[in-house]
Amino acid sequence: MPSGTVFFDKNLNAKYEFGKNHRNVIKWSNLSRFALIAGFGNLAGDIDIWDTFLTKKVGTCKANSTASCSWSPDSRRFVTAVLTPRLRVDNELKIWKHNGQLLNRVDFGKTELYEVGWVPSKITFKDRAASPPPKEEVKSAQEKPKRLFVMPGNSASLSAMIDAEKKSQTSGGKAITNFDLANQAKESQQRKVPGAKMPEPKKKRVRKKKTDQGEEDDKEDP
Repeated sequence: MPSGTVFFDKNLNAKYEFGKNHRNVIKWSNLSRFALIAGFGNLAGDIDIWDTFLTKKVGTCKANSTASCSWSPDSRRFVTAVLTPRLRVDNELKIWKHNGQLLNRVDFGKTELYEVGWVPSKITFKDRAASPPPKEEVKSAQEKPKRLFVMPGNSASLSAMIDAEKKSQTSGGKAITNFDLANQAKESQQRKVPGAKMPEPKKKRVRKKKTDQGEEDDKEDP
């Protein structure tokens, strides 16, 4: 079942709900601005990074099979690692930016990695808000989504074409579509057989009025 994450103030008043998802780990940054909410262990390794001062999500990423996770002293980066003995293969560490951007990856596939940590710093770091995303990401987000190409024989494209034709062409109060025109041409070709005589029109029978004797006569029109 998805778990819920709720942010409380010092008086135990609920201030913000981060929604329900498959998460089981929360890591606060050293300067208390960023909170990392992740699903490690038997979960998929999805990570959400939140700015708790603004109650705004600043990034997401994914680190499969993570056994260790910690923030840097300046709260601008965090590290995830796949460790032994939890997993004796594919040991690695990844360094991420506070917005979920991958900065570095070190593979320990030929050996075993047991522990990962940050070197303590004597520098007093100041709190800073999240950095804006790179220009490339902003530009890609502003670009219009590309239209998906659909084969002409696809039913979805056919229905869309019919709807467009109905809106664009009208004659005598009835919509004319390319589909209708094609059917009409097909029917006319089926009626005209090369070398065959055209059938003579049928004669209509017209009923005459009753005579004085009460009898009815039929007359054939030429």
